[in-house]
Amino acid sequence: MIKKIALILSLCSFLTLTALSQGINFSVQSDSLLQLTWNTPNPYQNSIKFINTGDSTASFKLKVNDAIFYSYNDIAQAIDAMPNEFPGEPLERKVWRFVADNTFNFVPLTNNPWVSDPLIMLNSLGFGYCRNFSTVYASILSHRGYETRTFALTDHAVPEIKINGKWQTYDPTLSVYYYKIDGTIANASELQADGNLLVHPVKKMNSALPTAYESTPIKAFNCMRIIPA
Repeated sequence: MIKKIALILSLCSFLTLTALSQGINFSVQSDSLLQLTWNTPNPYQNSIKFINTGDSTASFKLKVNDAIFYSYNDIAQAIDAMPNEFPGEPLERKVWRFVADNTFNFVPLTNNPWVSDPLIMLNSLGFGYCRNFSTVYASILSHRGYETRTFALTDHAVPEIKINGKWQTYDPTLSVYYYKIDGTIANASELQADGNLLVHPVKKMNSALPTAYESTPIKAFNCMRIIPA
């Protein structure tokens, strides 16, 4: 299958670059925007190298498939631009989808906390464990003024956000959140108190991993502590 790679260059000074992978030459004037698209059958085994053939130092920003973020504001804009999955989809749910869609579960590069910085996780690593993804979720919403916290469970971690004075748990690792009988989103304390919400959910989610509705979550919520921010 042929994949498209779209590059966007935002230039602050005159720049002449060469993409050696396909021998493409182009010049861009200062304060301009250039968008290029390459077709490749295997993007994971290809690379693109840029060489400045001009006489001066070039300053530019690069976006690959519109998914390189230079600030929390860039992340916020990308999330705000996501189409709603249903009318009135709240921000906390869109952030949950965004983190789940842009990360995958794998042994973290290191246990150092810097790997959970949203800019590092989303731009570079992309992989980690539940604690990393919970921190990314909480950090994104904290920077937008929301009160958040992260719970360490038994072999798991989940983030929470306070909405209208009530805590809600969104789990980007298992791609799930759990409803209460009244149709609102449960928080970690409520899930700990009523394991039926986990294994006999009020409403199952198609996005959820199978383990989200097994006995494993009940064991996880048996032990809870807040992870210091």
